[in-house]
Amino acid sequence: MADTLKLEIVTPEAVIYSEDVDMVTLPASEGDAGIYPNHVPLMTKVHAGQLIAKKDGSEEILAVGEGFAEITGDHVAILTDNAIGSDDIDETVAEEAKAKAQKRLDEGGDISREEANALAQAILYSEAQIKAKRHRRELLLFRFGCKKRVENNFAGVIGIKRKLKHHRFLLQRVRSIGVEV
Repeated sequence: MADTLKLEIVTPEAVIYSEDVDMVTLPASEGDAGIYPNHVPLMTKVHAGQLIAKKDGSEEILAVGEGFAEITGDHVAILTDNAIGSDDIDETVAEEAKAKAQKRLDEGGDISREEANALAQAILYSEAQIKAKRHRRELLLFRFGCKKRVENNFAGVIGIKRKLKHHRFLLQRVRSIGVEV
């Protein structure tokens, strides 16, 4: 009885992800699907969205485009047109791509059905990238003990550094009076 799943995410260009994980949450056609080891065999459509791979107590967040997933007891294979890890996402580029596709879709004119579908998928994939990047940023802020949602700017970074420095100072003070923490 396996206690991990082999998660593979493949695009036409490359294998984007291939790791053993504890659990996968993927954007399936019926909604977000949580896949654990020994899952019943399943074939499902994957929508553009955020995929979360849990491994050793941490989460890896990826944005995936439309595709298909084949799930067996110990393996999840996702074939998709696009996929990217949240570390590699440039939020500004994703927002610009979304705005560009939305503008072209709004203009209409001599747009074919295929082009309209492609633009709609580009918008959904861009939104998935933005959501994945923001989710990752919020996880990192939470891990550092920052409960307030801070946008990724200079003031936010300085605030986190000050808070960590203050926590270290308090920890040293507590230890100096003989209390073991």
